Amino acid sequence: MATEGPLGASAVTAALALGLPVTSSFHTNFHAYARHYGLPVLGRTVLGWLRHVHNRTRCTFAPTAELCAELAELGFRNVAVLSRGVDTRQFRPALRSPALRKSWGAGPGDPVVLHAGRMAAEKNYPLLFRAFAAMRAANPACRFVLVGDGPLRAGLQRAHPDCIFAGFVPRDELARHYASADVYVHASLTETFGNVLTEAMASGLAVAGFDYAAARQFLRHEDNGLSSDATIPMP
Repeated sequence: MATEGPLGASAVTAALALGLPVTSSFHTNFHAYARHYGLPVLGRTVLGWLRHVHNRTRCTFAPTAELCAELAELGFRNVAVLSRGVDTRQFRPALRSPALRKSWGAGPGDPVVLHAGRMAAEKNYPLLFRAFAAMRAANPACRFVLVGDGPLRAGLQRAHPDCIFAGFVPRDELARHYASADVYVHASLTETFGNVLTEAMASGLAVAGFDYAAARQFLRHEDNGLSSDATIPMP
């Protein structure tokens, strides 16, 4: 069971009624989203529901040992790691495209910053754009490409007309976008893992992110990227 909504909860009930063993996967911090939408009190209710649904299964899998420990402290039972990986045949530096970079207005030596994900409040876009503004102040040739769609896209596009909004792209095209950039910035503090960060690393990009989840496992500070203390308050 991978979704904790009515469908997932009903599937667990049906499995238990039929005597079928069922496990679950925890891969979205829905309870942490509440404060991003001005409803911090709702977070406790959501957490209680998540815990109830998962504890009805034989085991709850999470992508990192760190998250497993956090869930155990929150009352989730029988938690175990189900790690994640990247298909390096799909995400690889060889897909770099000079033509795609040219369409972004980037010359051969111009640094391109990339971000991919759903354009929603929990992704910490204000910090992303502050980071890019600092990078562009240091090097005016910097370009910022954002891949994805979501409720914030229209407003962000109006506020940042100098950035490239690629919208939703198919997975193969996403791999070409990664490889054609130079730096990946990951500002979210609500991910359970952050596949985008490891996909960017597999594509040959330097990455910047907070020291937790995928970044804590794979990012070596000042070697293949930059990591920052995850306790820094968000804007």
